[in-house]
Amino acid sequence: MADLLSMLYEYRKLAARDELLGDRLPACDQRRLEALDRLFAADPDDTNPSIRCGQPRRRHARADVDIPATVTVQGRPERVRIINVGGGGVCVEPAPPLRAGEHAVIRVFIGGREYHYPVCARWARTTANGSTMGMPFTGPPLRLGAT
Repeated sequence: MADLLSMLYEYRKLAARDELLGDRLPACDQRRLEALDRLFAADPDDTNPSIRCGQPRRRHARADVDIPATVTVQGRPERVRIINVGGGGVCVEPAPPLRAGEHAVIRVFIGGREYHYPVCARWARTTANGSTMGMPFTGPPLRLGAT
């Protein structure tokens, strides 16, 4: 899991810099971003039955995971589990008490490092086991700890 989060950190950091700088990333960073974009890209042959005809396909592949994390809501850390992750965001359970459009930071501690991913609440659903929330990434991440 630590490798996945490390690559996700690098991808989101380069993507945020690319968005901020436009086409002015150094060539080596641009090549790395393109390689990571291919790594996180959705499989064009994916026949996900949950995608209806006429609906746009996801830009990023998704991976089911089980990663403990916290989301700070109104100054209080809420424990969640990341159950699905991709280059564009995460799905967590239980859904933290956020309304659609509210911003937060997902914090993950793994492999001696702490990752902070800015996110925005997009949707929440009630499930048989509780609730889930989809949260796209919204800005550059932060990594603390060993490098």
